Amino acid sequence: MRPLPLALLVLASAPLFTRGRAPVVTGGQGPTLSARECQPCHEREYQQWSGSRHAQAFSNTLFTASFAESNAPGCVNCHAPLAEQRAQHFQGEATKPALLPEGVNCAVCHLREGTLLTRRDPSEAALEAHPIRREPALGTPDFCGGCHEFPFPDLGRQASAPLMQETLTEWRASTAARNGQTCQSCHMPEGAHAFPGGHDLDFVRGALKLEWQRQGPSKVCAVVRARNVGHAVPTGDLFRRLRLRLCEDAACERPVRQRLMSRRIIATAGGALKETDTRIPANAERTECFEWSKGTTAPAHWTLELLYAEPRIESHLPDAETRAVLLSGPL
Repeated sequence: MRPLPLALLVLASAPLFTRGRAPVVTGGQGPTLSARECQPCHEREYQQWSGSRHAQAFSNTLFTASFAESNAPGCVNCHAPLAEQRAQHFQGEATKPALLPEGVNCAVCHLREGTLLTRRDPSEAALEAHPIRREPALGTPDFCGGCHEFPFPDLGRQASAPLMQETLTEWRASTAARNGQTCQSCHMPEGAHAFPGGHDLDFVRGALKLEWQRQGPSKVCAVVRARNVGHAVPTGDLFRRLRLRLCEDAACERPVRQRLMSRRIIATAGGALKETDTRIPANAERTECFEWSKGTTAPAHWTLELLYAEPRIESHLPDAETRAVLLSGPL
């Protein structure tokens, strides 16, 4: 058996992502970095990816509104991870193809040292088309964690600091992990590349169940359950929250009570960070109770919303970009 070339040995031992600390260097060149180069042979995957949030990672309204204020390099390293994308943004390099609009494209995950990576054994046709090797890491949660779990950019040196995003850690502590379910089990079923997530409302609704328990004439409790979910709900961006409202009207234009389920990181006087977390744990439930004064108008309807936007930019964006109704009904 011939020894592997040194470049492949280095590639096999190196992490495929750096949690936003550096851009992805693929070793590829020119047009081969565009997803359009993959389309002729991988039409199904290309079409699925084209409609995904990965494809819109750098161009979606929520990101562009937040990024306009910070222009932080770490954000680009996950939302447009290729070194060539970074150059196009920060150095204004007008190179072809324009890779920034492709966000997290095929090359980001599948190309290193000029060699294409595949989770399964490559076919003879694939080996004839381009250099390719099997990389089992593509099918692991650690691979996804390379962009979906990372520290605060300015606080990574604090050993005790909470993570800015911690989806991988949540999964490791979940029943899903103990049962052998991975990120790919739900977000890439049968190798699909549509990557359903927090913006796929049917996908999110299928993971939640809400039941009401009346505890007297002026008190009700909502039991919100996460079903077959391998992380907290919601996960990811800190500004994602669930908002449960009790309202006088069906359209919930007159809310009388509300509760947020969210994760917050609070800076203390000593410079450390403290975390509060009222989200629904992985594959578990959370109970929220509401009371109102006897003799007052009782709420008649309820709604559970997913809020996406950072509060300071919510007023600058259309409602459809900042929130979505997941569940609702009469009380």
